[in-house]
Amino acid sequence: MSTNYYHRISAQAEPRHIGLSVSARRFLFQAVEAEGLTSFQAWKERLLVDDGEVLDEYDRPVAAPEFLRMVAEQQNAPHVSAWEQSTAGRANGDYRWVDAQGYSFDAREFS
Repeated sequence: MSTNYYHRISAQAEPRHIGLSVSARRFLFQAVEAEGLTSFQAWKERLLVDDGEVLDEYDRPVAAPEFLRMVAEQQNAPHVSAWEQSTAGRANGDYRWVDAQGYSFDAREFS
């Protein structure tokens, strides 16, 4: 089972894709390089500071602290992809990486 999560700043704004939660796997964050959203810390600050709301793909609201707690719990998932096991960081041109805190990111559009 998987669920996409979004951040919406206002009712009129297009929601920003935060990432994907998949059973027994780490949360996969959507990197938004143009906005500096390339680490867990950056997303955490955005979600806790902005007045927007976190929504699941069914438009159900999730409190930002609850969402962040869920993401942190998924860090202990039993299944980790081979690319997530690398500690080499991000090489030039890589579209997937693990940030300094161990959270997984993908710069490509996905859902």
